Amino acid sequence: MAALEAAVKAASQKALQLKDTDDNGTCNFDACIIKIKIPKRLRDASSLKLSQCSYGVFRGWYFIDDLPLYGQANLRTSMAEAAADSLCAAGYNAHVYYAMD
Repeated sequence: MAALEAAVKAASQKALQLKDTDDNGTCNFDACIIKIKIPKRLRDASSLKLSQCSYGVFRGWYFIDDLPLYGQANLRTSMAEAAADSLCAAGYNAHVYYAMD
């Protein structure tokens, strides 16, 4: 779990590098998600805030609520993508959940 926490911290730093860019585009709810099997006792003991997806093709994935996602349009998408790329580079199965408002 410590490795995942470190990877999320690194992903947050990657996302934060984009925080001062323009936020033009469509309002959305884009977010970084990760597919990982974590025993409940470890999830509960972790400092990470994970929200489990329980619907459709995303069943078994977790939203990582700790990641910074500023803006509500392209900036949010860019930050979610940067975080997912960082987590993938660290060896995790991460993706971006794309949803428009």
